[in-house]
Amino acid sequence: LAQFTYAQEETPYIYFPYSVGTIWAYAQTNPIITANYTLAKFLMLTKPIEEVVASLDNPYLIGFSIYVWNTEYSIQLARAIKHRWPSCITVFGGSNVPKNTDPSIEENTSVWLERHPFIDYAVINEGEQAFTDLLLQLLDTNADSIAGLAYIKNGTYYHSPPNRFLRLSELPSPYVLGLFDDLMLEAKENNLILNGLIETNRGCPYQCTFCDWGTLTYQKVKQLELDRVYSDITSFAENEVELVTTADANFGIYVDRDNLIIDHICAENTRTGWPKIFDGSWAKNL
Repeated sequence: LAQFTYAQEETPYIYFPYSVGTIWAYAQTNPIITANYTLAKFLMLTKPIEEVVASLDNPYLIGFSIYVWNTEYSIQLARAIKHRWPSCITVFGGSNVPKNTDPSIEENTSVWLERHPFIDYAVINEGEQAFTDLLLQLLDTNADSIAGLAYIKNGTYYHSPPNRFLRLSELPSPYVLGLFDDLMLEAKENNLILNGLIETNRGCPYQCTFCDWGTLTYQKVKQLELDRVYSDITSFAENEVELVTTADANFGIYVDRDNLIIDHICAENTRTGWPKIFDGSWAKNL
């Protein structure tokens, strides 16, 4: 599973691959998946394409989470992997996957998939349930009915409208599960500072056209369990993660609750000295 970040010498902060980590953490809650699939590794650092391909061992499937800073790199890597292993299944999700599935509109998921024939599946919007369903359906070689999935098969474009993932209480924490332990070692070996992404809620009540959250699909805001948020913060403190950034669209929108989260960060800093910096996208009403 790949979610590439980058670091510059003057700002050596890199992000944990939180999106794909959460997707895999949720997939592991299904015993059929744990019995049939093994995660080889997370790919996080942008290295020469040839080097990354050489590090792989005949992958069955590779999933990419893409945004503005890693889209072209991920596409180049997917093309190289497909050339090396034509049977490898490539799955793309994330904000830079086109969300418009209407074939009558010029810029849509269908056109994007036609331009990138080495991409087998595109996940629209949230990926936890769609990716899990895809893994299950691939065992039966049939993925026709998965909500939020788009693909081209035998020249025909298929898609099913996405559903909101509302069961946030069912999302295990990739940090608490230790899924990123190897990545922390890799970051230290490369003298990089890991940035702990944390999610406390998901959704946005606003409709700003310039923003990736600005869609009615995400209008209702859902909260993650507060104990889950506390556990993530404690994990950052115990692993000496310096910078914590919220992935929320509007941190501070729930004033009393978000003050408790800040209090917990301060308490962990007092106890361990970590984390040292907190940042986020703040609520528009502050």
